[in-house]
Amino acid sequence: MSRLEDDLRELFADRAAPDPYATPPAAEVAARAIRRGAAVRRRRRTGASVGVVLVLVLVVTGVVPGRGWWQRDDPAGLTVGLERAPLSAPSGQLVPTAAAAASPSPALVVPGADAAALMDVPAPVATVGIDLRVGDQLWTTEGSRLPLSGVGEIVRAYRVPVGWVYGGATNVRLLRPDGNSVPLGGGGDGWTVSPDGARFAYVADGALRVADLTTDGLSVRSTTNVPPGTVPVAFLDRRVVVAGRVGHSRGYDLLDPAGPYQPSWNLDVTAVYGTAGGAVAALIRTGDQGLCLAALKGRAHRLRVDRSGACTLGLRAEFTPGRLAPGGGWLVAPTPDGLALVDIDAALTGEYATVDCPVRSIVPAVWADNMTVVVGDDRGVVQCRTDGTQQVVSLPPGTGADWQPVPRMTAKPVTDVDRASRS
Repeated sequence: MSRLEDDLRELFADRAAPDPYATPPAAEVAARAIRRGAAVRRRRRTGASVGVVLVLVLVVTGVVPGRGWWQRDDPAGLTVGLERAPLSAPSGQLVPTAAAAASPSPALVVPGADAAALMDVPAPVATVGIDLRVGDQLWTTEGSRLPLSGVGEIVRAYRVPVGWVYGGATNVRLLRPDGNSVPLGGGGDGWTVSPDGARFAYVADGALRVADLTTDGLSVRSTTNVPPGTVPVAFLDRRVVVAGRVGHSRGYDLLDPAGPYQPSWNLDVTAVYGTAGGAVAALIRTGDQGLCLAALKGRAHRLRVDRSGACTLGLRAEFTPGRLAPGGGWLVAPTPDGLALVDIDAALTGEYATVDCPVRSIVPAVWADNMTVVVGDDRGVVQCRTDGTQQVVSLPPGTGADWQPVPRMTAKPVTDVDRASRS
């Protein structure tokens, strides 16, 4: 019986099974096509949604710049190559910009791409962020390369609202944005520019002259006779801080162009960093504490100490002593270990708010903005920031060894009213 039952089951199964080679009914063919089309549309909608989300993520996180057509790129911010790692990171390691680090983006996986090749994609480029004097040329952040001629070997250069002031051993000139230059007065160390870049002080023929800077040159406002060897070093409101030799010592004084000058040298001042808020940031010599940071003010036509402190910072008086940030709140100055970024108000109140910049700079330190100092060593440009971060970037190709950052003298003077509004 079992054999007969097996044969019957096999016969009925063969009759019930569909012929795999038979043509299906038209209705079944249509149903299959409809199901396939619906599946394709679902996959396309899913792919499009994923693409939109990915683009939004990239724009928000900064991987793809979300710029409109009306926004032009930074017009040549002196692109200098790959960003390098902070000084504390392993040598040669590539890092993203500070903005990218603050907003990390998710990893982007490309199907079928070589993982090793993706690791070789360059990091975002960095910029010096400030004009450079390269040999006898000016390389601007706008991408221009202008000649600095007519002064011999260039000693100093500054960016001002009407162009660039640059000087050599014997004379000083103003380079206008159109590439033409006009002569100014002074030469060597005998001149200075106001913090806002609008005024110019220089010594010629035994007199200190104060003038407005215009595109046509100088418009002299005052002339004051001064002792031989007197040079202007800074502006303090309408007055001028001057330096001079007193016997075998060097002293500093305050000159008011509104009247005759009677020298009253302060021999305790060893360096002047700049002026802000109606005061002079300086380094002074004290009898028991050594060299201290001080805020000086003009009283009775003399420079007198208003506040002092930070005597243990190790600040040193050198030929290039230091420089104030454009806003006047921070100072960069040499120390035995390199450079220090000093919050002046905090330091004078005993908080000693300093940031180390351990760089033996081969160029004068220059502030690119209120938070970033540009210096340089054999690795290239080093940017030290007031938040403690540091970064090394490459110089533009062809820079060579003879280069210096160019300070911007375009800051609005900081007044006591401005300081009170910030507190």
